[in-house]
Amino acid sequence: MNDTVRQRLLKYAEERIGRTELALQLKVAEATVEAWIQGAATMPNRKVLVLSDLIDSLDQAQKQ
Repeated sequence: MNDTVRQRLLKYAEERIGRTELALQLKVAEATVEAWIQGAATMPNRKVLVLSDLIDSLDQAQKQ
C-alpha cells in the first residue's frame, strides 16, 4: 500500500471522527497523525491495520 492510499484513509477517518479521536484510537500524538497525513512521516504497517479496523467499525456503525 503506498503512502497516498494511507494518507487518504487517514483523511477519511479524520473527517469522520476528528483528529483528536483518531489519534486516541491509533494511540499516537496528534502531531504524528498530522505528519502521516502530510507525508512527512511514514505510517507503520501495524498502525495501518488498526486504522483499517477503525474505518470498518465506523462504516458498520453507519449501516445500523
